Amino acid sequence: MQVEVINSVDKFLSYEKDWIDLVDNCHYSSPYSNFHWLVSILKAESISNLSVIIVKDKSNVILAAFPMVVRSESIFGVQRLFLTHLCYKYSDYSELLIRDGLASKNFIKKICTQIYLIANDVDFLKIDNLNSSQRVSRLFLKYLREGDSLKCLYPNVSNPIYFYTQNHEVNKKRVKECRRKLQKLSEQYEVEMKISTEPVFESSEWKALVKFHKMSFPSIGFNSNQKFYEILLSSDFPKKSLEFSYMKINNKIVACHFGLRCNKTIYYYIPSFDKDYRSDSVGMVLLNEMIEYYGKKGFNEFNFLRGAEVYKNDFISDDSLNYTFISLGKRSIVNATLLYGYSIAKQLPYKGRRD
Repeated sequence: MQVEVINSVDKFLSYEKDWIDLVDNCHYSSPYSNFHWLVSILKAESISNLSVIIVKDKSNVILAAFPMVVRSESIFGVQRLFLTHLCYKYSDYSELLIRDGLASKNFIKKICTQIYLIANDVDFLKIDNLNSSQRVSRLFLKYLREGDSLKCLYPNVSNPIYFYTQNHEVNKKRVKECRRKLQKLSEQYEVEMKISTEPVFESSEWKALVKFHKMSFPSIGFNSNQKFYEILLSSDFPKKSLEFSYMKINNKIVACHFGLRCNKTIYYYIPSFDKDYRSDSVGMVLLNEMIEYYGKKGFNEFNFLRGAEVYKNDFISDDSLNYTFISLGKRSIVNATLLYGYSIAKQLPYKGRRD
C-alpha cells in the first residue's frame, strides 16, 4: 500500500472514475462523497489548498480516501489556517472512505498519520461531523485522539434517524393531526403537494426555499452558499440522488424541502416554510407526506441529519451524535492559548500531549 496526497485540483479531476469506483464499493457512503458534490465545492470556492489523502494498492486502485482543504477561519477574532474536511460547510458527514471488505484499522492509522503531517504546516486541524453511528468514524476519532498534540473533542449536535421498520416509534397522534390539518386545508383552499420532483435552480420553488430558510436561519450557510448549489444542480451529480418536495396553497408555495436520497435512505437536508402559515403546521404536514410517500416506495431510513429540533421527536427511532475534533497544528504558544480558550468556551476538557 502507498499513501499519496493530491494537492492539485486538476489531478483530482483526473481521478474521477477511480473516485466513483471507490464510493460505489464502500461499505457506507452518502451522496456527500459523490465526486460531483466534491467538484462543485472546488469550483464554488475556487479552492487551491487541496489535500486529498488516498491509499492505493500496487495496481493503483484507491482503497481509502479522505478529502481535505486548508481554509482561513477566525477563532476569537484571530484569523488562522485550519485543515478541514473538504465538505464540512456543505454536508452533515465528514466521511473517511474505505473500500468494502478491507480491514479498516490499518487504513485509518495511515490516513491519520498523514493528516498530522499535513497539519504541521497549518495552525489547527479541525474535523466536523464525524458520526457516532458509523464504525469507521468511531475508529477514526479513536486514532485522531492518539495524536501527539494538544486537542479537544466534543459532540457538536445530535443526528436523529427514523427507521421505517420501527414504525411503532412514530407519534401516531401527531401523524393523525398532520392528516387532519391537510384535510382541513384541502377543504378550504386549493392544495397542491409535490413529492420527489427535480429541483431547478432559480425556479420559483427554489427561490421560495431560500427565502423561507433565510427568514428562519439568516446566519446559516445555505443562504450564502448559493453558488455551490447552482453549480451542483447543473453538474453531473445524479438527479436520482436529489430530493425536492413542496406544498402550495392557492398556487402559493408555503413549504418546501431540498435534500438527498441514496441506498434507500432519505437525507432531510434543507426544509423551510412560510411563517405566515405556521398555525397550519405546513412544514410538519409536508414532512409527514414525505415520510409516508417514501415509506410506500420501499425506503428503509429517513435521516434527519444535524439538529434535535423538537418536531423531529415524533419520528425518531434512534439518535446518534456528530462529533467535532480540533487539534493544534504547528506548535505555537499563541495557538495553544487560542485552543485552550476555545475548549473553555465550549466547556470541554482540554487534553495536552501524551507522555
